[in-house]
Amino acid sequence: PSLAPDGRQLVFVSYRSGRIGLWWGRVDDPASLRWIEGVVPVPRHAASWSGDGRSVLLVGERGGRSVLEEVDVGSGRAMQLAVPEGEPVQAAYLPEGRLLVVVKLGDGHQRLDRYDRRHAPWRREPPIGNVAFVRADPAGDRILFTRPLEWGVWQANPGLGRISKLGDRPDFDGGRRIAFIAGRAVLGESGEGCGLRWRALDAAASTPQIACLTAGAALNDFSVAADGGRVLFSSTRREQDIAVAALRPSR
Repeated sequence: PSLAPDGRQLVFVSYRSGRIGLWWGRVDDPASLRWIEGVVPVPRHAASWSGDGRSVLLVGERGGRSVLEEVDVGSGRAMQLAVPEGEPVQAAYLPEGRLLVVVKLGDGHQRLDRYDRRHAPWRREPPIGNVAFVRADPAGDRILFTRPLEWGVWQANPGLGRISKLGDRPDFDGGRRIAFIAGRAVLGESGEGCGLRWRALDAAASTPQIACLTAGAALNDFSVAADGGRVLFSSTRREQDIAVAALRPSR
C-alpha cells in the first residue's frame, strides 16, 4: 500500500483480480477503486508518489525484465522510463525534476543513482554505492537509506552528500518500515501483541518508545501521509487486509 502525500488517494498491489496488478482509489470511497491497465508490478517495494499527488513511480515487469514505470493516476496511463544504467529496484521523486533510483548492477551490487530528468538523456549525478532501500523526505530536505545485509539506517542530503549513520535500527531488510512524519524520521515496529508503534530515528537511543498505537498481528508494510494524519498498513495474517486509521496528535 502507498498513500498520496495528502492522504486522500492510495495505490496498492493486489491479486484481487486473479492476477497481480496495481490499483488506485480514493481512501474515503472504496467504490472508486480502479485497476491500472498495462502495469505488472514487481511486489517488492511500494510505489512512490510525486509531491503533487498526480503520479507514482514503481518497478514493473515487461518482457521478463524489470523496468521503471511512471503512472499518471488521473488518466491511468503508464509510461516506461528509460533508466540509463542498471536494473531498477526502487525509485522515488525529488523536487525540481530529479529522481532517485536504486539499481542492480551487472556484478550483483546495488547503487543509489540521482538523475536530473530535465536533460535528455538523463544526467546522472554522483551516486551512493551499496544501497538496498531509499526513503525521501517529502519536504526535500534529506534522504534515508539502508544497506544490504547490514543493520541500521544512514542519511544524506538531497545531493547524496554528507552521509552519516543514524543508528543500528532497523535490522537488515527493514527499510520499508522507515517513514517521515512531518519531517521527523521514524521507524514502525511491532511485537509483543502490538501491531504498530513508532520509534524516533532522530532521537537518542535512550529515548523511550511511544506507546502502542494499535494492537494486533505483526506489521507487514505501511505508508503514512506527509502530515502524519493518516497511516495505512497491512499486517501479517493469512489474508493481508488494508486498514486506514485517523491519528490523534501524539508527543
